[in-house]
Amino acid sequence: MKKTASLIALALLVKLAIAQTGCIGQDLLTIKGNWKKGSDANMVVTNQAKVISHIDAMSELFKSAYPQPKGMEVKWYHSMNGHPVINNGPQPYQYNSLYQSWYCNKTANKVELDEETGTWAYAFVNNFNWFMGDQYDKLLVRVNNQDVYFLPKVVGQWKGYNLYSTSSHSMGQCIILLHNDQLPWKPVTQLQYLQAVRAYWEKSKAAQDHVNDDNAVRTQKIMENTRNNKGLKQEDKDKTIAGLQKDLDALPEKIADNLASSTKYYNPKFKLMDDYITQHSSSLQDPAIIETRLASEFNGSFTTLEKGQMLVMVNPDYFNKRLPAYAAQMIVLYWRWDKNPASMNFKAEFEANFPIDKLKAMIDK
Repeated sequence: MKKTASLIALALLVKLAIAQTGCIGQDLLTIKGNWKKGSDANMVVTNQAKVISHIDAMSELFKSAYPQPKGMEVKWYHSMNGHPVINNGPQPYQYNSLYQSWYCNKTANKVELDEETGTWAYAFVNNFNWFMGDQYDKLLVRVNNQDVYFLPKVVGQWKGYNLYSTSSHSMGQCIILLHNDQLPWKPVTQLQYLQAVRAYWEKSKAAQDHVNDDNAVRTQKIMENTRNNKGLKQEDKDKTIAGLQKDLDALPEKIADNLASSTKYYNPKFKLMDDYITQHSSSLQDPAIIETRLASEFNGSFTTLEKGQMLVMVNPDYFNKRLPAYAAQMIVLYWRWDKNPASMNFKAEFEANFPIDKLKAMIDK
């Protein structure tokens, strides 16, 4: 019995020794990391020196919020991604920083740096980027030939600014810094939305109604090409043309059936809009707020901000074209994170320490 107990104790001591020389049981937050400059991306020639100067100044603000990385290594870089928000608008550019966590490879019992990370922080300048973008937020319908977007939800306040949760990342949030108490977007009214949806549906209905007309034209063209094909025997031509003519003869019935089906599908949709416009004339100039699943639909009513999101389009009057193209007319401060301890520690320090007033002071500079 004593021998067995001694063997167990020895095994525990060996295991503890391995853990102390490896990473099992180690507090990875005790590992001190570093800030490093990474390779820049998509740096265009126009205004490059001014842009780099602005991003370098932003970099110092991010470093001041998280001066000593814990359990992670940080890389940052300049980039000038994207097109101007409006024609001849200010130059878009951004500060990017990524935070790679150390983790314990339990198989090898050693600490390794994670190659992938979901922990990033950005300053998007003169560009909405993930605040409100084409990939997740843009509707199929347009108003006055302008794109329509879902405005992100306000989920709280941070350092005196509205805190937004976007559709781009489940664990991410942002604020937007602006000038002159203006907004770079404007609400889409209920009437504008209904008119845009109706135009979208009418176009879809017209395409469906005329699909067999197009088939008739194509069939007749094939018949003509078959008649003129010198490489085919006459009996093969006759057989092919007879089959095509049979298809043509059947088209009127198909056209009628298709039109009836189209009318049955679309008319109730049109009626929902017509009824709403008739019965809610006093609210037609109110902002359109809908549920995201109804992006290009209308179920007969609008909803509230608690249940849905406001529809907006870019406000070109916000942007001052008299300012230099590199001037930061709006800045989206955006951060996202993984759930590991190092990333959550970064999030806590960043949110507590970021000098937002200094970033705000860069607006219009």
